[in-house]
Amino acid sequence: MGKKWVARLAPVWSVALGWAAIDQIVKVWALGALWAAEREIIPGVLWFNLARNSGAAFGLFPRGQFLFILVALLLIGVGIWAPLVMGGRRWSVGRIGLGLLVGGGIGNLIDRVFRGGEVVDFIDFRFWPVFNVADTGIVAGTTLVFLYLITSLLRPGEAKPE
Repeated sequence: MGKKWVARLAPVWSVALGWAAIDQIVKVWALGALWAAEREIIPGVLWFNLARNSGAAFGLFPRGQFLFILVALLLIGVGIWAPLVMGGRRWSVGRIGLGLLVGGGIGNLIDRVFRGGEVVDFIDFRFWPVFNVADTGIVAGTTLVFLYLITSLLRPGEAKPE
């Protein structure tokens, strides 16, 4: 099982760790560059505006740090288990999506553990709550995993593990 185990985990975890690293690098930049004032990136459309969020999306559950840490740890567990049972190609939409989802969870987990229980947000469209790169990975990853699951149900022969 050794080589197959690594081959199944490698795509998910290379995406996850890469996405979490990008998230943290960009957050370090945001903390240094945006502390004094926001920046309008695309006039009238996109601003970079430093915000801290102790809750979930849309500021829900502002005192739920323990719950969010638990969910992130659960995501990490899924990121270890799911690739071992997933069928299909090594670099499938499902594995890439799972990597983005896990990477986003890791990025926000790092914030919650090492930045006082708050997540650093800075991407602001003004009509939507301020968010970050990790959140983008969570949403995009969830969408890709959903598409993988739907297509696997439509073509059940491809869903079997290699």
